[in-house]
Amino acid sequence: MAGSNRQSLPEAERTYLNTLQTPFPSIVDGKIETEDFLEAVKGVLVLIEKFRQVFAPIKFDMWRCLETLEERYVADKTTYRYLTDMINQEQAEGGMRVTESLLWLKRALHFLHSFLQYIVDDTEEDDVEPMLKRAYEETLHRYHGWMAQQLMMLLYRMCPRRSEIYRTLALGHEDREEAVKRTLITFLTELGANIEHISQFYEMHNLESNSWI
Repeated sequence: MAGSNRQSLPEAERTYLNTLQTPFPSIVDGKIETEDFLEAVKGVLVLIEKFRQVFAPIKFDMWRCLETLEERYVADKTTYRYLTDMINQEQAEGGMRVTESLLWLKRALHFLHSFLQYIVDDTEEDDVEPMLKRAYEETLHRYHGWMAQQLMMLLYRMCPRRSEIYRTLALGHEDREEAVKRTLITFLTELGANIEHISQFYEMHNLESNSWI
């Protein structure tokens, strides 16, 4: 959504996702704009920081991956205008640092996407800890060693309730559930398209890895 459109939103329609979150970019000609993608990820990191400590280790890993990608991007913004061009160039050089950073960032985004999708789909349950567990088991669990898995089990207990998540997305307001849901659905659609595109690229070029931490 353009900046001018955001500013003209009625107050009752304003949420974190349609005012402060940079949208994930559309995929044009099979490519994702690097700068837009990185800015969108920064918005996600600011958001999950508001949800207690439950996402603390995920946030740390995402920041580290983001910094690696941004360092490469700013070195030559023209050459690395698109995410896949950045990965292709590194592969041609025989490197893996940026490639692995985008892979782990994609996995973390997949986890967050799954969790938020479950919240959207189940509009009644306020206790979303089971949804967090399910999202983790379906996405990141297979890539985590015993220590990381145990840490996540401890953090489950810090999971905010659905009403708290919605209030955060509503910028502290209590009466914007429908507006939050609408913007969340749009956000998840855009994020999901980016995740799917990156996943397909990695599979096509045999860059996926089953290594775990």
